[in-house]
Amino acid sequence: MYSYIFDIGGVLIIYEYRKIVEALHEKTGCEISKIEELFKLERIYPVETGKISGHEFYNNYVVPIMPRLSYEEWIQNFVDNSYLNRPGMELLLELKNKGRDVYLLSNLADFHKIAMERTVPGLFDICKRNFLSYELGYHKPEAEIYKAVCEAIGAKPETCVFFDDMKENVEGAKKVGLIGIQFSNQEIASIRKRVEELDSF
Repeated sequence: MYSYIFDIGGVLIIYEYRKIVEALHEKTGCEISKIEELFKLERIYPVETGKISGHEFYNNYVVPIMPRLSYEEWIQNFVDNSYLNRPGMELLLELKNKGRDVYLLSNLADFHKIAMERTVPGLFDICKRNFLSYELGYHKPEAEIYKAVCEAIGAKPETCVFFDDMKENVEGAKKVGLIGIQFSNQEIASIRKRVEELDSF
């Protein structure tokens, strides 16, 4: 029997990046290009791997360009521009209700987790375990993060099915031996068919 591992952003929650940036611009008057810098990999990677805390990220990078924006407002802006993605959540719940082991694996900072808990109350209570990059110290698509999850749940990679909306993260999982499925709402029918095929074994 397979274990099913779900990404959050783009699969269970839709994260409106452009709206987040534009809302911050409108609220603070900060240049969009400066706000966009906050979301580049080299800037977000340390906080999403737990090398610095969310408050340190905020104080070091957000405050200098948006000094009037509080930490609470920073978090709430993610909440205001994110929403539940029903096709992804329905698939996860169907698998769980069939008695399958389901898990979360996501690249998150601690402030993202707070925002997602507000966006979808109870999100982190659904699955058997949650694997978040800022707690693990690794980042998708690094091989170590997938290996750490498989080891933690006591499953061989080839018995794990991983869903992510980003191709590079799916490919990263495949390189380690997991069954990777790129998720999109547009392809939900074919994704369901693939899951049914796997689940019939």
